[in-house]
Amino acid sequence: IRLFNIIYKLIGRKMKRKKIILFILNFGLFYRGIFNVDIGK
Repeated sequence: IRLFNIIYKLIGRKMKRKKIILFILNFGLFYRGIFNVDIGK
């Protein structure tokens, strides 16, 4: 949770809210993909 907050703050300073939301959604899908692959193995 701490790492996510740090990343959110760093990105928040450089990007707008809309871009942050898209980034979080994309990152979430990417993370799930890796997580699913790891489980598959």
